[in-house]
Amino acid sequence: MSVFILGYLKTVDENFKETYQAACRARGLLENDDHWENTRREASLLQCPIQLRELFVVIHLFCQPSEPFKLWDSFKDDLCEDVRHRIRQENQDFALPYNENIYNEGLI
Repeated sequence: MSVFILGYLKTVDENFKETYQAACRARGLLENDDHWENTRREASLLQCPIQLRELFVVIHLFCQPSEPFKLWDSFKDDLCEDVRHRIRQENQDFALPYNENIYNEGLI
C-alpha cells in the first residue's frame, strides 16, 4: 500500500486528521459517546460515587467508548465526590476544591 493511499484515508473533506480513528469519527463511521454520557448523567442522580466508579469501569472494560478521556473529564467530579468529602472532613477544610490528588485517589 502506498503512502499516498494511507494519507488519503486520514483525509476528510480535504482536512487531514491525525489518526485513523479521528478520520472514521469525522466520516460518521464510529459511534460517539453520547449514550455513555447520558447513562452517566442519569446514574449520577441515583447512585453513590462507589457505584458510579463501578459503572465507569464497566463502560471502559466492556463498551469501549471512543473518547475515554473526554468521558473521564465529564465524569470525574461525580466519581470522586466521596473522596473529596472524606478529605474535607479529615482536614477540616470545607472549601477544598477538587484537585489532582482527589482525582487520583478516585481512580485507585
